[in-house]
Amino acid sequence: MKLCPICHVENTGGQPHGWHKYGHRKSGYTPEQIADFARQTLERNQVKAIICEAIDESRQPDGWRSKPRKSRKGFLREYYWRHVVIRR
Repeated sequence: MKLCPICHVENTGGQPHGWHKYGHRKSGYTPEQIADFARQTLERNQVKAIICEAIDESRQPDGWRSKPRKSRKGFLREYYWRHVVIRR
C-alpha cells in the first residue's frame, strides 16, 4: 500500500496528490502547512473513533452478545407453533 507523503491517503505510486503539488498555490498554503492540516485531521479522526468505540462499549452490558440469527425455517416453525391456538 503506497501512501501520499503529505496526507497519508492511499495513492498510486505513493506520490503526492496533484492538489498538494499545484493546487495549494490558489489557497496560499505551503505544502508543509497542508501536511500539518492533514496530520491534525488524522489525529482528530483517530480520537473521534476511540471516543465512539468507548461510548458503544459503555452502552452494552458486560458479557453482552447479540442473539444468534435463526434460519427462516426455524423462525417460521416457531411462529407456527406459537400461534397454532389462534388458527384452531
